[in-house]
Amino acid sequence: MVGATRGEIERAVKKYGDKLVLFTYCLTGDYALAEDAAADAFAALVIKPKFFDCEQKFVAYLYKTARSRAIDMLRKQKRLVALDDVGNLLSTDDERRVFEREESRELYLALLKLSPDYRNVLCLKYLDGLSVPDISKILKKSSKQIYNLLARAKTELREYIEEDKLNEII
Repeated sequence: MVGATRGEIERAVKKYGDKLVLFTYCLTGDYALAEDAAADAFAALVIKPKFFDCEQKFVAYLYKTARSRAIDMLRKQKRLVALDDVGNLLSTDDERRVFEREESRELYLALLKLSPDYRNVLCLKYLDGLSVPDISKILKKSSKQIYNLLARAKTELREYIEEDKLNEII
């Protein structure tokens, strides 16, 4: 059983903190707002402890809570931020090193061209390694919708990458 004891929350912060900030940054486009949303998600577990029968349900709850907090914060600000700032997305040195490589930079720039729904589903699936059922709970969509979003997002991402490579040749 996974719960919200102090030790378990500390382990969750270490294990999921950076990924949660990255996910909420994809939603908000503001690093400070993303950190606040992630911290609020963990704080919600401290204030109202919940217990889960498996870790996947805990992770889904955590991401769903962080997503809701990020959206609430955006509503309070009454603005939606475009993800134009390439340099601030990554939170750890290891992730920064990965994106310094040219191929990764091209992939990242292509991700920024995707719609928020496509970008979110790809981030949750491939960066955070979540399963389709977990993603469907987080994004409040059916599994079928998630599979469709993943397929369309990969197709569109592939087109952007191929277009960029073609532009480099010309």
